Amino acid sequence: KTGWRVRQWVHNVTPLSPPTVTPTVLGGTAGVSLALHVATAGLPVGTVFALQYRDADWAANVWDWVWNSDQLPINGSGNATVVDYEARYGVVRSYRVMVYLPAPFNTSPWSTTATATLTPSSIFTLTAPSNAALGGIVTVAEPPQEVSLVLSGVFNPAGRKNAVVISEGGPLGPQIQVKLREVGTTARQMIDTIMAADTDMLLRDPFGRAWYVRPQTNLTRVQILAAKAAGDVPSVLDLHENTLQLVAIDRPDTGPGVDGLTQLTDTLSIVWIGPPAFNNDAPVVTLNV
Repeated sequence: KTGWRVRQWVHNVTPLSPPTVTPTVLGGTAGVSLALHVATAGLPVGTVFALQYRDADWAANVWDWVWNSDQLPINGSGNATVVDYEARYGVVRSYRVMVYLPAPFNTSPWSTTATATLTPSSIFTLTAPSNAALGGIVTVAEPPQEVSLVLSGVFNPAGRKNAVVISEGGPLGPQIQVKLREVGTTARQMIDTIMAADTDMLLRDPFGRAWYVRPQTNLTRVQILAAKAAGDVPSVLDLHENTLQLVAIDRPDTGPGVDGLTQLTDTLSIVWIGPPAFNNDAPVVTLNV
């Protein structure tokens, strides 16, 4: 029996051309429009865009996917457009994009970062990121009330004056009570429609905060008696106050098709460890990207 013989070669893969991202603030509930572009010369068929974002108050080097934007098709001119409906008001949001070919896998570097800040930062909105037609700007009758559960056990051992507290950690996501005032049929039907959709919702306030929420327990609607407005057919104004009991949830699945997609920016060594293919040769492949 002879020992293994090793032969080695280097295979250089040329990265794809880096793309660009250009954000345009649409404002209100219309979000941030993102124009993506890449040069099409030499671009392999099947190459797609992958778009990420991070907010200015996040930890460094933490990025997440823009909703359903990890496999955006590229048109014949090298373009694609997507709208970010989840940006927080008044918070600087950075965007970056790359292109990649799923098979055989190849990727570009990340683009230069571009930033945008959604305005105005003076409104409350209740929307559904999965359906831009649902929800909109809402009128808050009272400041929202947040209650965050703290899970802990309290013990009073014999012989000790003070209690021992064992906590699971910090406060859990809040339960939020928000009172919305509806003036007119359109506002009332907007709330009815988003609640009837039974979908994950996004509540944003004017202070740069946002919660993904689901209704909990009751939806209470009370009519408020008021003087009839000019042109109203009913004998009283169509004015109601809704009390929504909401509970915070994790960000819904945005549908990434490539879990943990990353750049190949280092040297990868692959060693063949199976039975010898011929002459006891065990190839060592170095892939430089």
